[in-house]
Amino acid sequence: MIAYLPRCRRVCPSSISFRIMLYVLGLLVAAFVVQHQLHPDCPPGTDGERYVTWEIPSWAYFNNQILLHVTVAAYNPLHSRVILSPGFQFNPIQGLQHLVVLPFGRVFEQNLTDFRSKKPLGVSMRRTVYLQDVKKILEDGCGYATELVNDREDLWGKMYTRFVVRVFLLGLHHDVSAVISRFRYTMPLRQCIDSALQTHGRKISRSIGIHIRTWKRDVSVVSHACDTINGHNPLRYLFVCDLTTEAIVASIERVRKYPYQDLFLATDDVDHPVVKSIMAKYPTIQYEKNELDECLRGQNLSAKDLEFWSAMAHPLIQNELLVQADAFVGSFFSTFTQVVAIKRGMVRVEFFQTEGQRLFYRFLYPLGLVVVAVLMLLPTVFDFLVRKSVSRDFRLV
Repeated sequence: MIAYLPRCRRVCPSSISFRIMLYVLGLLVAAFVVQHQLHPDCPPGTDGERYVTWEIPSWAYFNNQILLHVTVAAYNPLHSRVILSPGFQFNPIQGLQHLVVLPFGRVFEQNLTDFRSKKPLGVSMRRTVYLQDVKKILEDGCGYATELVNDREDLWGKMYTRFVVRVFLLGLHHDVSAVISRFRYTMPLRQCIDSALQTHGRKISRSIGIHIRTWKRDVSVVSHACDTINGHNPLRYLFVCDLTTEAIVASIERVRKYPYQDLFLATDDVDHPVVKSIMAKYPTIQYEKNELDECLRGQNLSAKDLEFWSAMAHPLIQNELLVQADAFVGSFFSTFTQVVAIKRGMVRVEFFQTEGQRLFYRFLYPLGLVVVAVLMLLPTVFDFLVRKSVSRDFRLV
């Protein structure tokens, strides 16, 4: 009997197969239950989907809103819900006299549904502050949409933090690059982009694209953003926020292929002293505002649309043109720069950095792996040392 028990306890192939079948069956039952909870039978004539949308942050300019759309679509934190776009909000800057909100389809061709299109279908709305609260809501009625309000910036904070860590610290940019590549501008922007590429495309493709953010007050929420960044943002140790000619020149020289390579320049203030010094040092190409106005006037737009796009379209087209440059350097702490970087798939992209910052940034990922490996090995090493110490104590006794 004693010799028989160990053989009885061994796991034979047939018992393994049986356990696997039970495990698969359990997963199927669980999936059915969850699916039934998330999508119960709905009365005829009602929308059986559940939706999520968000309130546009009042401080968010266009590139912040693009990143919010891209990160929610790429990382979708609420897989059980269909994403509805809140549209795009254009603040009264650069000559625009009043706030304008456009549905997603008026700006991009990508078929991301605007929440306004669901209202006629009887989709009701619930408002909440925290993303976690939306995840807990499973019993809401058919055709229900939950709007994340911006009181605590919960959605933006979680999505943007994940975006920065994954893309710029871990190098995992493919998901957001794939999403934003499908965001293709509609008319009249599309025609102006094509016209600009026809005029400048060959020169731009051989030039170094550069974006210099000066935080000019009339095109920025805050005029002293670098004071805030340098005060609390840990990424200040990896990237330069304060404009210095030396850091910009060093970044340009790192991507430069041959002498006298032109710069394709985009900036919010051509009169800034640092921008002037760069323009004096390098031959530059710019997409001028009068080129945009000429393109818009040739498209038979209404006076209202002409005024709106004339005020808003210039940086949007500059952003698209920078994607076509041979290389790109820019201000990391600007979402304009970050949008260009992921549109380029992070190919030949540099940010303004000192040589020390760049060296540390290049080896950040390998250093992180080493730190993780050391932390994982510490318990094993500690256990080995304890065992060795105990063994020595027993020998002494």
